[in-house]
Amino acid sequence: MPIAAPLTATGNGTSNAHVIIPAGAEAGQGMLLVIATQPDGTITTPTGWTVVSPPQQAGSGVITALFKAIVQESGVNSPGSTVTVDVGGTIPPRTVSLVAVYPGVDQVDPVHLFDDLVIATTGTVRATPEITTTLADCWIVEIVTSKQLAGTNYTPPAGFTRRAQVFRADSSPAIGLGDTNAAEAAGTHGGDTWECDVSGGSAITYTVALAPRLDTQTARPVTDVTDWTTAVPDAGGGQQAARIGESIRDDATYLETAANPTAEVGEWAFQAMVDPGVHTGHTLRYVLWTAGGATSSSAVVSLMQGATTIATWTENDVPDTPTVFSHTLAEVDAADITDYADLRIRVSATVS
Repeated sequence: MPIAAPLTATGNGTSNAHVIIPAGAEAGQGMLLVIATQPDGTITTPTGWTVVSPPQQAGSGVITALFKAIVQESGVNSPGSTVTVDVGGTIPPRTVSLVAVYPGVDQVDPVHLFDDLVIATTGTVRATPEITTTLADCWIVEIVTSKQLAGTNYTPPAGFTRRAQVFRADSSPAIGLGDTNAAEAAGTHGGDTWECDVSGGSAITYTVALAPRLDTQTARPVTDVTDWTTAVPDAGGGQQAARIGESIRDDATYLETAANPTAEVGEWAFQAMVDPGVHTGHTLRYVLWTAGGATSSSAVVSLMQGATTIATWTENDVPDTPTVFSHTLAEVDAADITDYADLRIRVSATVS
């Protein structure tokens, strides 16, 4: 699905930043979190979030930081949960926060590119930084933060839709966020101006390109469930999966059974994927070969969801040279997958 309009929420507090992730958010959606506080405060990274732009101070007016995360099914960063950051300070600092939840963004990293601009002067007009994207179909998000003695409204530049804003109007930080409401071609974006209805103090602005989720997802083994006898090269106490999960095929790294195995089972968990919403086009590709002087072998291959078997098939007469095999799930089997974050491949090998 393409990127779409976000759900948003705002919060304000003293001594801490807190905002509730919208209850309508769904697992797998991307989030941006902006926190702005007074100079006496200290912004730390919330649990489950990654820094996009670290805390910076603009003059004597505002400290701001930008974070990103993916909505989770439950627990931290799940719909309806509260994000809280203790900003401390000798004099409890006034703090505001804003979260925007965007569907359709990339699940590995929702941010393709960003830049920030620190503005130490006062005024009503605030410029945003320019960025040059190399990825098509990004949404461009602009964020403005400033110290405001008063004020109730940020006006975004032409071509932008303001999604949310939060003001305290008591010599406190304020935040506004808007986006292009459409996919944009790769190229230069930002370099715009936002305007507040009342002149404010120093400011920090951001331009962010949100990366779209690709239609094709590729998951590779990342975690061992059941090991085979040998990893080549030796895994050194690490995950055997690293020997078969490389992004570029390398037949010099592999996993090996014992000599002349009978139904020796190995199982490895894939990295998490997002439910694609369709039951077609689910293909597994893997490399097998018979070694150690044996002339023939077979492998029973299963796609597992946890301990549940989704599908099982057999590769007979596995040759003695590395050979690519593939299997596309029947639509009825793919429909049985309910958790794309818990898929595994199981291989049971037997020498004939």
